Amino acid sequence: MLQSYLGIAPNTLLVTGGESTSYNSLISYDARKYLLSKSSNMFDEMLQRGTHPDVLSYNILMNYLFKLGKPDEVNRIFMDIVLREFRPSPTTYNVMINGLCKNVYVNNALARFRNLQRHEFIHWILTYNDLINGLSKSRE
Repeated sequence: MLQSYLGIAPNTLLVTGGESTSYNSLISYDARKYLLSKSSNMFDEMLQRGTHPDVLSYNILMNYLFKLGKPDEVNRIFMDIVLREFRPSPTTYNVMINGLCKNVYVNNALARFRNLQRHEFIHWILTYNDLINGLSKSRE
């Protein structure tokens, strides 16, 4: 599918070093266009071809699933990250906290934030902004 998406002959062998970057770009493009089934298919193809998704691959999917109002799927993906022994990046946590707040799961976002504090994770100012916005909207 990646070859046809890129206009490359089907039997062309792609170098696997930068392939996850190509997939990430396509997944992000499709997700921004709300073509989530296409993004999901691209992600599945990535796995089938033996190209390992990186944390960015997961962050892209999580961000757009939140925008579609699918926090349960995002939690499943987050657990995949942890179970695959990836180290979630600060961006991963910000995607989680931002998405949880925007989907009115402010208590879950606060719990995630407190968990980060226990692990002495360095917070970005965006994390605080997301929590403040989420808390103020939840009290309206």
